[in-house]
Amino acid sequence: MSLRHRQSPASVTSSAPGRGEEPFNIIPVHNLLADHPSLRFPEVRAAAAALRAVGDLRRPPFGQWRPNMDLLDWLALFFGFQRDNVRNQREHLVLHLANAQMRLTPPPDNIDTLDAGVLRRFRKKLLKNYTSWCSYLGKKSNIWISDRRGGAGDDLRRELLYVSLYLLIWGEAANLRFMPECICYIFHNMANELNRILEDFIDENTGQPVMPSVSGENAFLNLVVKPIYETIKREVDSSRNGTAPHSAWRNYDDINEYFWSRRCFEKLKWPLDIGSNFFVTAGGGGKHVGKTGFVEQRSFWNLFRSFDRLWVMLILFLQAAIIVAWEGKTYPWQALEDRTVQVRVLTIFFTWSGLRFLQSLLDVGMQYRLVSRETIGLGMRMVMKCVVAAGWIVVFGVFYARIWTQRNQDRRWSPAANNRVWNFLVVVFVFIIPELLAVALFVIPWIRNFIENTNWRIFYMLSWWFQSRSFVGRGLREGLVDNFTFMRFFHELNVKPLSRFFGRTVLHWGSKYRATGRGFEEENKRFAEIYRLFARSHFVKAIELGLILVIYASHSPVATDTFVYIALTITSWFLVASWIMAPFVFNPSGFDWLKTVYDFDDFMNWIWYSGSVFAKAEQSWERWWFEEQDHLKVTGLWGKLLEIILDLRFFFFQYGIVYQLGISDHNTSIAVYLLSWIYVFVVSGIYAVVVYARNKYAAKEHIYYRLVQFLVIILAILVIVGLLEFTKFKFMDIFTSLLAFIPTGWGLISIAQVFRPFLQSTIIWDGVVSVARIYDIMFGVIIMAPVALLSWLPGFQNMQTRILFNEAFSRGLRIFQIVTGKKSQS
Repeated sequence: MSLRHRQSPASVTSSAPGRGEEPFNIIPVHNLLADHPSLRFPEVRAAAAALRAVGDLRRPPFGQWRPNMDLLDWLALFFGFQRDNVRNQREHLVLHLANAQMRLTPPPDNIDTLDAGVLRRFRKKLLKNYTSWCSYLGKKSNIWISDRRGGAGDDLRRELLYVSLYLLIWGEAANLRFMPECICYIFHNMANELNRILEDFIDENTGQPVMPSVSGENAFLNLVVKPIYETIKREVDSSRNGTAPHSAWRNYDDINEYFWSRRCFEKLKWPLDIGSNFFVTAGGGGKHVGKTGFVEQRSFWNLFRSFDRLWVMLILFLQAAIIVAWEGKTYPWQALEDRTVQVRVLTIFFTWSGLRFLQSLLDVGMQYRLVSRETIGLGMRMVMKCVVAAGWIVVFGVFYARIWTQRNQDRRWSPAANNRVWNFLVVVFVFIIPELLAVALFVIPWIRNFIENTNWRIFYMLSWWFQSRSFVGRGLREGLVDNFTFMRFFHELNVKPLSRFFGRTVLHWGSKYRATGRGFEEENKRFAEIYRLFARSHFVKAIELGLILVIYASHSPVATDTFVYIALTITSWFLVASWIMAPFVFNPSGFDWLKTVYDFDDFMNWIWYSGSVFAKAEQSWERWWFEEQDHLKVTGLWGKLLEIILDLRFFFFQYGIVYQLGISDHNTSIAVYLLSWIYVFVVSGIYAVVVYARNKYAAKEHIYYRLVQFLVIILAILVIVGLLEFTKFKFMDIFTSLLAFIPTGWGLISIAQVFRPFLQSTIIWDGVVSVARIYDIMFGVIIMAPVALLSWLPGFQNMQTRILFNEAFSRGLRIFQIVTGKKSQS
């Protein structure tokens, strides 16, 4: 803070009459003669004195005007602001202006007077969003300030009145502060009435000087804030604590987006029309205003609608690849030399137009609640997109049929047939023109930023077909260089969260809150706790991807070249390593050998916990395993069917690997795959016998349990010897088959979870739970193996601690004792 000040008169100890005892927060600006350190700064006295320059302003008819009142009191009496709000914002404004003037370099010549440039810059910064909002809606701003920089007295007072009015509105707005454009709407209308007062307008109805529509004691609270606040409260009640569908109620964003269009002036009016449908809530009867910008409809189709360009690219590429590969040529360009193949590839434009039609139908089905009499243009755009997309399907069909009609007539690719192909390509070019325009307008960042930040109607007309206008988030597109630079990194970062989002939220509506650390919350977590948190979201997917890479390395002809294999799979191995190790890298003391040993014992105790049925998930694996299936309780028929279809992917491991076994003798018949299921059933039967024997004999008649184990081992040895003697079975087939049948078992468990309501009352369910426990033990061992290895290596724990707490180490803190909770011996 600046040290330029004048010593206040020591003899002055009394306060101004009537206001000397008022409370204050930081600065007693109500009494400039008080003996307070802040009042010694001339910048503070200059800001407070500027507020007292009421001059010849018309005195408000409400309340008694006193000589020591200032501009904020003047506004409060006219517009009905609360007294405490006025006191708070007076200090707020004086602090802003005084601090800004103290930062001036060089300081102004007259430090006892508020600098006009300081006030102008503060007003522009404070009302920047309001100015942008007026420009966005094409409304003339109600800030009537001349552009000259002379800083005349009237302009200085007007600047103070505008910023004081905005701060008084903001100070009393309560939850309306979460809706900044709603604040802009209120300020716009109140600033207009302020201007009419300052310009001495005459009311045509009464012949008296004009008065604001909102006036009287606490009028702003009762007539402006309260109606909107109660509307917000009723909408929150309609949400049923967040359980109601997003389309059934309005949140803060929905209400705020109502003020992104000019209809708020026509429907809401000023003073606020309480009968407007804006104040009608979902549960209050009447015509509800509904959504204004976006409606979230939870559906599987969101996966296509939200990433339509990606899906179009992948589907078109797949279709073209199938057509080319069907010719059986060594290289794709050899097949494309044939004109017939070229024309068949043109069918991708049928698919493209069909996907566009599907996208338009999904837009209608998911965003129809946005359409009303006030947003008829949005409804027209949705319908027109459907009609245009359907029209392109018909057009492509007609021109494509003409190609083959001409070709079949000529029985060769004659010049006439080639001319029909050329006509089809012209139609394709016309179809692609809007796509090219969309790329130019919305994909190239600097063009999109320019269009979004420019409020010219010609640009709005160009972009109307592609998307709705948005006030927030305009012009925030990153450059192409930055996009390409960080594209790969964010792809690696988002693959797992997106897959988890699809598997739980999109498919099953099963999102679940996970508590995260706030502030300095570095604490060692046990392995069992980390496993519970990341098992299904990180670890299982990492093991699945790692298994795919191992199989690819074992059986792909491309993998015979080490460099090619590394080049193709290094990023995938990086994903596997990061998904497995990331939770432990950021776990303090996560690579301490003794803690790793204790964590393994704790993990096994959690797995085999046999306590009360009322145990929590933190105590019992079985309780945690059942809780991980809770998302299936709220899943409909289609969700369960899709879950089963996705789980069938684990059977492809078995289908591909059984033909690589020596026992198959290079036989590619489907019978080999079907016979391989005998192994699954035999192993399941043996496991059931062993578990039954353990449960019945392990406690009291242990010799029988050991006898069963002995017979099983002897039988397995005899079977292996017989296979080695009478078939082409190889000993390595035992280990290779594990790559096939372990995924199969996990797939069966996943499908059994879907059928839990039917299986839970049968003996099969006990076997499912038992096998699932074995799988989690196996997953835990796989995950802990690299952690144990790094913990065993000398110096790795110290390196991790140094990386996590490098800044603290530089300050000399003893991190290990802080993390582990040990007291210093010194």
